Amino acid sequence: MVTPQQAGEVLAEVDKALASISGAEEAAAECMRILAERLKSYKWVGVYWLRGDELILGPYAGEPPAHVRIPVGKGVCGAAVAQGRNRIVPDVSLEPGYLPCSEHTRSEIVVLIRDDDGGILGQIDVDGHEKNVFDHTDERLLTRVAARLSAFAGQGAHARGNPSAEHLRGYRLDMNERILAEGHRGINRFFALDTDAYRAGALPAGTKELMGLVGSTVLRCNDCIFYHLDRSVAEGATRAQIVEALHIALVIGGSIVIPHLRFAFEKLDELLPGEAKK
Repeated sequence: MVTPQQAGEVLAEVDKALASISGAEEAAAECMRILAERLKSYKWVGVYWLRGDELILGPYAGEPPAHVRIPVGKGVCGAAVAQGRNRIVPDVSLEPGYLPCSEHTRSEIVVLIRDDDGGILGQIDVDGHEKNVFDHTDERLLTRVAARLSAFAGQGAHARGNPSAEHLRGYRLDMNERILAEGHRGINRFFALDTDAYRAGALPAGTKELMGLVGSTVLRCNDCIFYHLDRSVAEGATRAQIVEALHIALVIGGSIVIPHLRFAFEKLDELLPGEAKK
């Protein structure tokens, strides 16, 4: 778990370090150093770069790992790439096909690094020596660090006004924190109300996110569409379930929704690349 204060301090130090760096390797090394120094529960933190069908070890902080090359699809790291999504593993002993990097590892989190076109460049991998070390606050912080590292991959879709899922996610997190930091009671209460509305209750959280996706599409809010797509995937929604929800949105909203339907399918292909229709 990472507190808002810790996240802010880490990101401030990362931004300061990256301001004078031009290469991806040096940038990754600095980010891993800062994460390891600032967050004591991060017992090993490193980058794996995607090269073809393998993940190749890059800069890291901690003991030398057991695996310097990991095939896509193998272990937590390889599965994250194959599935195109981040992974939080509370207890590695329960993970099928787990590849141990250290005998001390008990939990793990993997957050993907994507370029501006949504392609996977690699990942940030963090090990903990206790179970249940990582949660959504760690994922949020690491997503923002990953977005900063992705900037070293050059310009792509983001420069053409079509930001990738990684950039949309990072921008939303950055700006939400900036808004909440103003401390306006009414705004903060609304944000809290919105968050609470999508928690599991009589309806599962995944169902609520699909409902949010329908409403966002009908209202033609692309930022909202992406958020609920992202959350629906995180809650385990399949492509078929998401497509059905988008169909309902089209029926309700009519043909004026179609441009936003295009956006939704483009981002869905990024979030679930293995299920994309050709």
